[in-house]
Amino acid sequence: MGWSMVVFSVEAKAFASVIAEPLRLRELLEHEPGSAAARGFPRGACELEKTSEGIHFVLTGDAGDTAEPLGFLEYGGATVGNGSLGLGAARAISPEQVKRIDAALRPITSEEFQRRLDPRALLASWPYHDESWDEASTRRYFGEAYAQLHQLVGEAAAAGDGLVLITI
Repeated sequence: MGWSMVVFSVEAKAFASVIAEPLRLRELLEHEPGSAAARGFPRGACELEKTSEGIHFVLTGDAGDTAEPLGFLEYGGATVGNGSLGLGAARAISPEQVKRIDAALRPITSEEFQRRLDPRALLASWPYHDESWDEASTRRYFGEAYAQLHQLVGEAAAAGDGLVLITI
C-alpha cells in the first residue's frame, strides 16, 4: 500500500480550532468537503497522491529542504498532532502563509509549470514512478496534480482560509 498527501483548505475559524485541538484532524478525513456534515470544515481538498515531492522539486529546483513559500509542500507550516492519522504529523499553514504561497504560485501557471518540468531530472529524483512512464505521461500526471493544487491554494487565499497537509 502506498502513501498519499492530501491538502485541505479550512476556514479561518475552523483552522484555529484544528491548531488548538489536533484531534479535530480526523474530521478532515471523515467529511467530504462542502458536505452538510462538514459544516465548512473542510472547504476543499486536493489529493496529490505521491506527486507532492515531485511538485516540490519542480517548484524549487531541489529535492531537499527549501524554504517557503515554494517549499511549502515538503517543509511549510507548523506541525500539528502526533501522526496518528498518517505517516507523520500533519502540517498547518496559516491563512497569512497561504496568501504568501499563492502570491508565489500565481505566476507559475500550468504552462509555466510544464516549462519548468524536466521529466528526466524529475524521475531521477523521484523514486515512485512506473518504469514505463514516458515524457508525456510524466507531464500529464504532474501537470494535472499541480493544476488542482494551484486552484485550491488560489481559492483558499481568496477566501482567507488556511491549509492542512496530511500524508496518509
